[in-house]
Amino acid sequence: MANFRTAAPPNNSHGSDGDFLTYVGGVGAQYRKVSGAWVPVTPPVDTNEVVGLDTALASKATTAALTSGLALKTDKTTTVNGHALSTNVTVTKGDVGLGSVDNTADTAKPVSSAQQTALNLKADTSALTSGLAGKVPTTRTVAGHALSADVTLVKADVGLSNVDNVADASKPVSTAQQAALDLKASITYVDAGLAAKAGNVKTTRAISSSTTLLATDQIVNCTGTINITLPSLASVSEGWEYTIYNAGNGIVTMLTAGGALISQDISGAITLIGGESLVVVKSQGVWVAK
Repeated sequence: MANFRTAAPPNNSHGSDGDFLTYVGGVGAQYRKVSGAWVPVTPPVDTNEVVGLDTALASKATTAALTSGLALKTDKTTTVNGHALSTNVTVTKGDVGLGSVDNTADTAKPVSSAQQTALNLKADTSALTSGLAGKVPTTRTVAGHALSADVTLVKADVGLSNVDNVADASKPVSTAQQAALDLKASITYVDAGLAAKAGNVKTTRAISSSTTLLATDQIVNCTGTINITLPSLASVSEGWEYTIYNAGNGIVTMLTAGGALISQDISGAITLIGGESLVVVKSQGVWVAK
């Protein structure tokens, strides 16, 4: 800053902002250059004091600097979660509404009471595995019926739609069975036929010693050398027939009751050697050899 004295009025072309000028011709009027123009100073000042003031002001912040600085500051009455800013502030978990929270990693957190209550309503893995082992998928079907509900099968489901629930003893005769039965003889007819056959069946008796034939004998197998005597004619019916066969190596001699001849045209006894046979029949009241 300069301090000029001049006898001429101030000229804006001279000096710099902050300079002082004393205009002697103007009875000691003083000016100071501000923004490129000389501005009267009223009342006059001691330039030495002004120089001291400028020196003091040089160490002070400008209005712009002060405004900029204050913009970066907060009023000390401001608080942080109730803590004044008069000293350093230490905020705790309670100050931010987390007084019940522990600084524990998620992987290290314990099971809470609510979590345990919820877990108590769940099945253990082993129980679930065991339970599922006894289950089948709902997509599985039984004879085409889904297992989404109880299944009731009917005979058609097992391929028996034509079958009736009748005990074997109560089943009717089928068409095919009746056709087969129609090709068979009735029991009545068979019984009658067998009865007729039974009357024609001849009985056989083995004889190894001399004897008189019974009225019921029909076929006689003889062994050894023996005499076979026919029964009396009165004891047998007309047409009764005996077949005598020598099944051995001896001689079988045929006699009539009381030694009578076997027939009117044969005299004496008839003998059979081994392997020979003789048929004798009652015919017209006498024995006739055939």
